[in-house]
Amino acid sequence: HIRFATLGAENALAGAVDVCERMGGEVHFHLNTEGGDVVLRVPAVELTDEHQDNCNCGHKVGFTLLSKYIHLFDNETGQNLLS
Repeated sequence: HIRFATLGAENALAGAVDVCERMGGEVHFHLNTEGGDVVLRVPAVELTDEHQDNCNCGHKVGFTLLSKYIHLFDNETGQNLLS
């Protein structure tokens, strides 16, 4: 539930490509970010020329999390913060 986004766009996060793996029907983009490692799983049929150009190690890419799939919880109470 992570998608590519334009770097600098509202709600976009940034990461540097570490590795791209072709995994049958998907390409896994392993990104190094400020907050830790992230893997974007992109269906091969959705892979654009721009995405293929992003496969170079160290290349900066933008991504976003789809808000309908985000779950945030209070660290102390365990209560859902978005309900």
